[in-house]
Amino acid sequence: MKELVISSILLIVVLSSVILLVIAQDKPIVVVYEKGLKDDDKYLKWMMKNITEVNWRVYTEKLTYEDIKDANILILVLVDPVMTFTDEEISIIKDWLDSGAKTLWITGDNDYKTDFPRIAAANKVLEAIGSRLRIEHCEAADVKSNCGADYRVAAMIEPDRALEFLKEGITKPALFHGSAPLIIHEKGRYIALEKKAPRGIFRIAWTSDGGKIAEITPPRPELHEIGASGRFVLMAAEILPRKNLLIVSSESPVDHYKGIWISEYHGVELDGPKFVKNVILWGVGLKGRRIPLVIPWEWVSIGVASVAAIIFIVLLILKTKAKT
Repeated sequence: MKELVISSILLIVVLSSVILLVIAQDKPIVVVYEKGLKDDDKYLKWMMKNITEVNWRVYTEKLTYEDIKDANILILVLVDPVMTFTDEEISIIKDWLDSGAKTLWITGDNDYKTDFPRIAAANKVLEAIGSRLRIEHCEAADVKSNCGADYRVAAMIEPDRALEFLKEGITKPALFHGSAPLIIHEKGRYIALEKKAPRGIFRIAWTSDGGKIAEITPPRPELHEIGASGRFVLMAAEILPRKNLLIVSSESPVDHYKGIWISEYHGVELDGPKFVKNVILWGVGLKGRRIPLVIPWEWVSIGVASVAAIIFIVLLILKTKAKT
């Protein structure tokens, strides 16, 4: 009898281990490349502990194709701004994207004197993969929505219509500490994102209307005038070929002095952890529609207006005939 009980217990333990292994293998894979990280990142550990719907891998020195070949999402974080993403690493990322249905999150920074090289590093990858998005070489501060200083931007999470699900559960801003505006580079010229997003690009996070463009380190911004004010885009997404999805932010979810994954900063309550979780679950296909529908709303509006005009004319003709 005793042997039977022991055997039963062992069988349950083995079956439980197998089930847990199968569940773990079925989870999407998130790779975080924190290039140049020397010490533990407590915020990354906090993030990994609280987003259990995925399996995590972290690399800090170099990136190989074997590291990412089965990953669903790759997050690029340049911890050491003296470094950059090598041509070999960029080639690996392009090969990974060529397999299709991948999500790449590229993070950047503003032009602070020690951080500005992150802008060029991010834009180097963006250009190589054929993206139209760029991080502008300047700072987008916010004199109204911040955590005690205008460079500690408390960003508004206000996604475009197709990505409204990213705001689910979000009632407070998210920290974009030392951020820069995103702009478009298309057909050899730079275009602002504030008024209209080109087809296939979706805006996600903004400054408030207290946003202000500043220059800390030359060169001058590619597009915006120094001192310009208003709302500026800090994070956006772009649909790439082969069902790939690109996310670009001028702040990182972790590291970079203080990342987005933080729930309070200088007495200001934030929804950074909820927001980052929404983004990651979206990126791996567990939240919302991973590849948004590209609806030309301007054409829809024109169509509705045309139909209304036709109905009005028909009614007018019928009314005229009724009188005669």
